[in-house]
This record gives sequence, structure tokens and C-alpha cells, in this order.
Amino acid sequence: MIKNADEAPEDGAEAAAEVGQGMQANPNGQAFARGLKVKEPTEESLYRFALWYLERFSATVEGLRKALEKRVRKAVAAELVEAEEGKRRIEVILGKMLSLGYLNDDAFADGKANSLLRAGKPPRHIRETLKLKGVEGDTIDAAMERLSEDTPDLARAAAVRFAQRKRIGFFRLSGHEENREKDLATLMRAGHSPSLAKEIVDADDDTLATWTEAGLV
Repeated sequence: MIKNADEAPEDGAEAAAEVGQGMQANPNGQAFARGLKVKEPTEESLYRFALWYLERFSATVEGLRKALEKRVRKAVAAELVEAEEGKRRIEVILGKMLSLGYLNDDAFADGKANSLLRAGKPPRHIRETLKLKGVEGDTIDAAMERLSEDTPDLARAAAVRFAQRKRIGFFRLSGHEENREKDLATLMRAGHSPSLAKEIVDADDDTLATWTEAGLV
């Protein structure tokens, strides 16, 4: 468990400081950014930081790399480490995390994709989110394929679960007709197709039976 402030992620004040600005070096070789001490990012300190980070956040390889780079950049600007050496140390730490099993992009993609589907996010949104998280295309494709094995009709499942969670369309307790256009717009703004939005707001008990049989509700 990391206890020292210099081993923790950058706090709000430190994150607000621009890289390379407000840096001053003292005679002892330490650097300060707006009063915040910057130390050399050794492999040991980066390793402790990576453990700290992964204890608190689910991350991809790319996500952890960005967090490590953020710490190293300030030290590079303060001339406490050469840029290339900083990159080398980051790669060493990423390698350690992978070899120890602390980083697994396949597991991350599966977990995130399932979570987003449960929240009613359409397949395209799931793909885009995984991409933004730094998951590679082949890994995304594999995760979506595994997701489809359990839920073949991803688009319909997402739309139904979104409506169920929001209690709109068929899942409204009352006011179906009065809110029909509003519910259509809500579903489409969330990324669901017009045809699926119409199916959900115009659904009846027979439709619900079909959804239930397919495991969508």
C-alpha cells in the first residue's frame, strides 16, 4: 500500500500544473512544480505507483502507460531523468504488471463490455468506449464476439435493458401514449435505432413474452 504523497497519483493541484511550467530546481537536485516536489521516477517508485493505481482502477495496458507517462513527464521537464530512460522504465513496469497477471486487456474488455450492455448501451457505444480506454481492435472484436455468444441479439438486448432501466416505453407504469414521442427520442438519443425504439414504445404483452424467452428481460 502506498502511503507517501510522492508515490500517489497526481492530486488536483498537481494535475492542474502545466508540464514544464513553474518548475524550479534546488541545490540538492530536487525539483518543485508550484510548491509540489518532483522526484526521480525510479523503477521501484514506478512499480509501487503501478500497484497503487491498479488496486484502485480497472485499467488497460494503455491506460496504465498513460498514468505512468504523466508522472514521468514532470521529472523529464525537471531534468531528473532523460526522456528515453523514462520510457524504458515505463516499459519495464508494464512488462512486470503483465507477467504478474495484474494487467489483462481481454479480461478488462469482457468486464467493461458486459457492464455497458447491462446499462443498455448499444454495441457501437460499447466498441467506442473500449477503444477510448486503449483496447486494441482485435481485442475489442474478440470481446464483442464473446458477448454475442451469451446474448446473440446485442442491439435489441441493449435497447430493452435501457428502456427497462429508464422505465420508458413499454416499461412505463402509465402515460404510454402521452410520452410516446418523448420516449422514442430518448431511445434514439441513447444510440438505439428508430426501429428498435418503435418496437419498445409500441410493445405489448406478446412482445414481452418474446423478449423474456430470448433472455432480454
